Amino acid sequence: MLAVVQSIRRRAREHQPRARGRLNGRARDGHGMQIRNSLARFSVYRSVGYHSGSLESELWGSAVMWGRRTESPTRAEGQMRARVVLGFLCLSLAISGSLVQTESVAADDFAIGPPNAGWKGDSSIHTFCWGAGFDAALQNNANWAMGTSLDRDTDITDQFDVTCAEGATDVEWLDANLPAGTRGQYSCQVKVNADTCNHSHVTLDPAEINMGSLDEEDTSKTACHEAGHSVGLIHGAAFTDCMRSGEIPNGLEEYRTYNGHHTFHINSTY
Repeated sequence: MLAVVQSIRRRAREHQPRARGRLNGRARDGHGMQIRNSLARFSVYRSVGYHSGSLESELWGSAVMWGRRTESPTRAEGQMRARVVLGFLCLSLAISGSLVQTESVAADDFAIGPPNAGWKGDSSIHTFCWGAGFDAALQNNANWAMGTSLDRDTDITDQFDVTCAEGATDVEWLDANLPAGTRGQYSCQVKVNADTCNHSHVTLDPAEINMGSLDEEDTSKTACHEAGHSVGLIHGAAFTDCMRSGEIPNGLEEYRTYNGHHTFHINSTY
């Protein structure tokens, strides 16, 4: 880190204005705005977990030009501008370090299929139906997964399809006794291509779900989890939304919906 800061200081000195005179305020303000715009783009990219070296270069360039675009600064003014450049570059390093850390989170697998994920749906219109004998008590939970978790919070549009046709309906909801420890299950029945499913079964097992104190919330969490697989999401023990594996940790809605990371995955695909 010390070597990096020393390198930045050398670069700042190289671009320090040599001449004397008065500051060109218009040039200073213009490049100050350019720096602020660069920082704003850094903030947006950081919010979605994306890292871009070109933005670091842009921030460096904006800061340097702000320091150089003067008419005839005094020595003190030139030194002040060099320090400003150094400050912006240190901020750039701090921000880019944060972006690198979040990049690995944004790069998890998507639409790789079972056992840890599902396949993509064939379009942003995600149709669903009740399979034969689907428990009416579970329909509210399935409606939550399709209508709230997906339709309300992402670019997916859900549509109920009474036909439940294998070649037309994306998700058929079922309930059954699953293997011990399996609360819900996604399986593709009709595959379109290597990573896209045209008709899937989502099965819930209330006996495996209803083992805690938040059974209703846990059922909606499991329905949201399996619906997430039907659009390509992967599950994991560390996730902070319904794609978390296992029992719901509390009754907060965040564990019955998709976090920003998974919403970004979905909206970038459909």
